[in-house]
Amino acid sequence: MSVRNNVKILHKFFKKDDWRYDFDEADCLFKCGVSIENAVGNVRVFINVTDGHVACVFVLPQSAPESSRSAVAELACRINYKLAFGQFDIDFDDGEVRFRYVMPSEELTDDPMEKARRLLYLPHAIVLRYGAAFVKVMLGARTPEAAIKEAEAGVGGNEGPSIGDESPETPAPASSQATGESGGEPMAKCKGEEREDKMPEKREKRDASRDSNEPPVPVRDYTLDGLSIKGDIPLAKVVAAVKNFRKMQAEAESALPDRPRMNLLLWGPPGAGKTEFVNYLGQQLGCKVVVKMASDLLDHWVGKTEKAIRAAFEETEEENAILFLDELDGLMQDRTGATANWEITQVNELLDCMERFRGVMVGATNFKDHLDAAVLRRFTYKLEFGYLEPTGKHIFFYRAFKTPLTDKDAARLDAIPNLTPGDFKTVCQKLYYLGEEVGNAERLSALEEESSLKKESRHVCLGFSAA
Repeated sequence: MSVRNNVKILHKFFKKDDWRYDFDEADCLFKCGVSIENAVGNVRVFINVTDGHVACVFVLPQSAPESSRSAVAELACRINYKLAFGQFDIDFDDGEVRFRYVMPSEELTDDPMEKARRLLYLPHAIVLRYGAAFVKVMLGARTPEAAIKEAEAGVGGNEGPSIGDESPETPAPASSQATGESGGEPMAKCKGEEREDKMPEKREKRDASRDSNEPPVPVRDYTLDGLSIKGDIPLAKVVAAVKNFRKMQAEAESALPDRPRMNLLLWGPPGAGKTEFVNYLGQQLGCKVVVKMASDLLDHWVGKTEKAIRAAFEETEEENAILFLDELDGLMQDRTGATANWEITQVNELLDCMERFRGVMVGATNFKDHLDAAVLRRFTYKLEFGYLEPTGKHIFFYRAFKTPLTDKDAARLDAIPNLTPGDFKTVCQKLYYLGEEVGNAERLSALEEESSLKKESRHVCLGFSAA
């Protein structure tokens, strides 16, 4: 059957099932998305039509960090061994995880609407079943063996079909289709946007530093509960405001030439939850987070830093993503103490880009007082992530260790100062690799050790001191 006829069939199917999608005629490539209602979130979908076959690729929004890519590859092999249709694979260069299902072109001629449904909904069912397992292995929260057993047992609220029930005739839930609802809108081309999505296996890496520094995705049960946030507006309302900004940006941008910008400043001690929140925000919005560290942008050649800064904003706007500038103080230090012209021009460039940027930008720093005053004025919301309060300590303790606290344990935990969500993650990883049973006493001792290290670091004397 010709490519043209297969393309017509897919157009008819998408319109019949009321999907939002985009079609690249030059490459015979359909682009859309689905919202998986578990830890996975919004998934990009690509369908490529050729003379010999029709290939459907589901791309998970989360990329595996370098440290977990071998484990993710093991999980993919374990799952693929049992699958009768399609396969998972991982790109070891950037950690991208995909599920691919290929159908011979001639199969689309026999009952074309039902075969088109099979092409889309069978991968959806498999990703619904196993997507959360990939997220857990990426985070180091499960071994590949444990993750696949949990997925196939339907543990954790993932009620997708089992291996023996991968029925292509079962349609995906309506809320999972890319119709612009439930966070699916960023998966298709929005009004006024010019995006350059390509088949993942052929997509060129725009910026190697961005790929290698992509932050970990948020844990499945990540919520805003327990965080110690200081600000006039609750964090949940800030998330809602960003969602409203994105919606207005997509639907009424031309009518709002002077609309307010959306820049968020997060500051506080290391491990307080700033980076996790940015990933949570990206998951809530259904879009990618482009991460830039100061080391990615700073250059010893005059003018190169300014060009790198502008390129970062342009890249993010082109991809309709969130720009996350970590270690912001390294780029935007107060100009009053500047001794060289480049120290001023790079801050000026950042200020100009922030003014012109039409997307969502988030900056994070441990040292807010080091930032230029003009920079602070350009942030719509300023949020301080502080050390955990007693209630937050209890929430993160249970979330990390899944064990209740006795009254004595709770009092001991309350007495540990300067704890952050990152401390619980560090202790959880430390005890996990010991390979032995531990109780609350060992967990609390490890948390006390993390706290004491912070106290010691504040008393380190740099340089010469009097005898």
